[in-house]
Amino acid sequence: MSFLKKIIFSLSIYIIFSVPVSVSAQEAVVWDVNNISSIGGNKVESFGSPKVIETDNGKAVEFQKSPDQLIVQNNPLGDATEWTIELIVKPYALGSSKLNAPRILHIQVPGNANKRVLIEMRVTTAGKWYFDGYIRSTKGGLALIDPKLTHDVDKWYNGTITYKEGVFTTFINGVKELTGNVTYEQIGSEAVVSLGARMNKVAYFKGAIRRVIFTKTALTPDKFDNPDLPTETNKVFRVLPIMALKKDAYPVVFFDKTFSFGKAYNLKGRIVKGEKNLSVLSNGVLIGFGKEKQDLK
Repeated sequence: MSFLKKIIFSLSIYIIFSVPVSVSAQEAVVWDVNNISSIGGNKVESFGSPKVIETDNGKAVEFQKSPDQLIVQNNPLGDATEWTIELIVKPYALGSSKLNAPRILHIQVPGNANKRVLIEMRVTTAGKWYFDGYIRSTKGGLALIDPKLTHDVDKWYNGTITYKEGVFTTFINGVKELTGNVTYEQIGSEAVVSLGARMNKVAYFKGAIRRVIFTKTALTPDKFDNPDLPTETNKVFRVLPIMALKKDAYPVVFFDKTFSFGKAYNLKGRIVKGEKNLSVLSNGVLIGFGKEKQDLK
C-alpha cells in the first residue's frame, strides 16, 4: 500500500471509529461561560452589567463588582455524593483600600442557606489573592482558607474543590492547597448556581470567568482542566487502533491551538509532545505520528 493510500485509510478509520471523550470524566458537565443569557443550555438571570469579553483562550464573562451577577437555573451536582467543581477564573486587581472577599460561585436553594457550596477568594490591595472553599450542611460547615497561600491577580487560574467521603479539598492549577473533614448533604434539584456574587447579592467579584466544570466524582489533579488552553477547542480524542503510517510509530489525535515542534503541552493532564512530523488538517484536528506511544486511553 502506498504512503498516500495509508494516509487516506488511516483518516477514514479515524473518522468512522474515533470516539470523542472528556479526559476529566465522561459524566462531566461543562459550562462555557461565554454569554449572559444561557449557560450550559440553562436559563440565566443577569443582574447589573456583566459583559462578554474576548480573551486569548476564548470568550469569557467579565464582572466589575456590584451589582454584576449571573444566576444559572440548574444544579449540576444533583444527587452526587462525591464531586469536583473546577472554575477557570481571572481575578482583577482590587484598586481599593479594603480587602475584597468575593463569592465567585455559590450553589444553594434560594432562601435556604443551611446547605450550600461556595468558591470564594480574598483579594488584597497588594495585588495578591488567596483561595477559599466552603461547604455548609445541617451538620456543620468548613472553610478552607489560608492567607499565606497567595497568588498574583490578573492571571487565569483553575480553582478546584473536591469532596469525597467526608474529605473536602482545594486546589489551584492542580496543586493541592488545603484539606479538611466536613459533612456534605445533597443540596437538591431546586438549587441554582450564582456566578459573580453570593446568592443574596453581596460579596461581588471583580474579574472574569471562562468555564465551570462539574463532575460527579472526586477527580485527581491529573484529570483537571488546563486554564491555559482555549475554551472552545480544549478536547482530547480517544483513538481506536488504526494503521500507523510509519513503522514503530503510533497515531495521536487531539484538538488544540497551534503547537511548537519539540515542546511539551499539557492537555487536561496528559502530556503530548510536538514532533517535526506533526500533520495539521484543515478542520483543526492535529494528527501526529511520534516516536513514542502517547497515552490517550
